[in-house]
Amino acid sequence: MTSQQSENGHVRIANELYEAIYRTNFNATQLKIIMCVIRYTYGFNRDSHSLSLSFISNAISVSKRYVSDELKKLIESNVILVVNNFTVTKSREIKINNNYSEWEGCRTIQQVKDTSTDEDDFHTTDEDDFTTTDEVVFIQERQIKNKYKDNDFKSVFDYYISLDLIKHRTYTKDMVKAITKAVKDNKYDIEYCKTLLLRHKTVVEKSKDSQYPVKVRGFAEFFGQKVYGATHLICSEYEEGGKYYEQYIKNNESVNKPGEIKNTRGPLKLVIRDNY
Repeated sequence: MTSQQSENGHVRIANELYEAIYRTNFNATQLKIIMCVIRYTYGFNRDSHSLSLSFISNAISVSKRYVSDELKKLIESNVILVVNNFTVTKSREIKINNNYSEWEGCRTIQQVKDTSTDEDDFHTTDEDDFTTTDEVVFIQERQIKNKYKDNDFKSVFDYYISLDLIKHRTYTKDMVKAITKAVKDNKYDIEYCKTLLLRHKTVVEKSKDSQYPVKVRGFAEFFGQKVYGATHLICSEYEEGGKYYEQYIKNNESVNKPGEIKNTRGPLKLVIRDNY
């Protein structure tokens, strides 16, 4: 489990407002919506932000219909304020009303019915389809987490250690962020990540006696750091067409893929023996 320290990211909120939230009789969905709005406003040091129904629904894992119902209640109760209504190019901009004395009837709000069509009339298809940069990043990261388990990423780290490159003592949060970034940005799968590491080891060994030897990269550096003066990641240099692939690997494609057994005895020969 990664470190959950405040220096790795935190939300600043006034104690008085925080206390007002947990003392108010919000239902579970309403409380999740409030926490989500706080995360994407105060959590980014801003007062308000454009958040679509679809994004909130994905963020809190509650169906859009429930989100629609409960958000409408919160707006009507002055808990959440609409700064700007949605347009054809932008989602509705909302904020928490930090003047909690203006919240109306919140202590008596009851769980709403399972279905409602009021909010369906309030928003348009444009609002559903529009996503901000924050939303896109959030959705991409969730899709990656759903596709790969933590153990999948850890297996890449274990493979790195087996190559005897740098003996990292622990699998850190920075390493998790780095491999996640590589998979997301470069569309890698787990096995290809291992192939890139094997190529890195091969290049390091082949270049060690040259005028400009390639230095060994740490796990987080390899997958998470960009090449100096460039916009692509260091690991990209080992892709087909990449700098080190073209220079060291392309014409010597005897580098084994992870899990393959290397034949060190040369080509196989057919030998026919007479048994008489």
